[in-house]
Amino acid sequence: MLLANYPECRSGDADEIESLLIANAGGTHFDVDRERANFVFHVNMVRLNDVALLWSTCNTAIHIDHGPVSYLRHVFPIEKSSRIEIDGRPATSGSHLSGSLVPNGRSWRIDNEADFQNLSLRIEAGALKRKLWAMTGIEPAGDLEFQPSDNDSRTLLLRDAVFRFAHDIQAMGPHLPARSMLELEQVLVVGYLLCNRHNYSQLLQLQPAAPSLAQVRRVEDFIAANWNKPLDIEVLAAVADVSVRSLFRSFRNLLDCSPQAFVKKIRLKQARTLLRRGGDSTSVMAIALQCGFHSLGHFARSYRDLFGELPSDTLHHSRPSIHIEPSEQINGSSPKTA
Repeated sequence: MLLANYPECRSGDADEIESLLIANAGGTHFDVDRERANFVFHVNMVRLNDVALLWSTCNTAIHIDHGPVSYLRHVFPIEKSSRIEIDGRPATSGSHLSGSLVPNGRSWRIDNEADFQNLSLRIEAGALKRKLWAMTGIEPAGDLEFQPSDNDSRTLLLRDAVFRFAHDIQAMGPHLPARSMLELEQVLVVGYLLCNRHNYSQLLQLQPAAPSLAQVRRVEDFIAANWNKPLDIEVLAAVADVSVRSLFRSFRNLLDCSPQAFVKKIRLKQARTLLRRGGDSTSVMAIALQCGFHSLGHFARSYRDLFGELPSDTLHHSRPSIHIEPSEQINGSSPKTA
């Protein structure tokens, strides 16, 4: 089960389920064999600003009709298969791995087999358009129109990113800082634009103009001063007064890393400083979260790669050692701090 920390619906009441779908998912009709005893429809859902992620399953076949909404939806099957119709016509679906894209502003229907499991990504169309503008520096003249997904390496990367996001959210649950949630959301929006073909894909292939060294240094200073705040790539591009792709190009050319990698390095250095100051009540988990890392395993690996030791080792070395003399053990006196 994915997104278990974010339960949305668990019900065997068809009328209740239909009401929830109408209120929260643009649903218009929910169809199920109402004579079947003990059917259960189960949904977990996490909502961010412009992105939502839903895991759903049911122990019987169900059919759901949806009306037009402002967001697009990408459905990734996990177990069994789903048949999707858009405006009454069978959707051009991708493979089981790449999933199926449902554009915004369209009516659609999904028919699910019994015991299906799906993970669905929802992204506001306006957020994708704004991100494209920020990435290219060129305002799109019309709506984004995505082509059906296929089984190429880009769509598989997208699937991996979506499932990794779901697992990270699951692992950290309500302890995940808002800063990390925002940055994860932006990674998904950027990834969706880069991993899917659409009518503005050519803009992402144009060679961006390079900022000056002074503009890059301005961004470095901004990151160092704001490492503990959400650092959206659009904000960093605005600091340099260039497009997102121009900023990426300059960081690659001048610093041999992406802006996000530079942010990560600064946060790791801050984490090391905090760990060295740590006391008995300090935990590696708390420091990782404070420095914007949503996965403890990822934090530990990245920390070791940069500093040659685990964060737990740094914290251990920061604590005063306790030395107990044999006579003190016998007499029961207090230990001395070395």
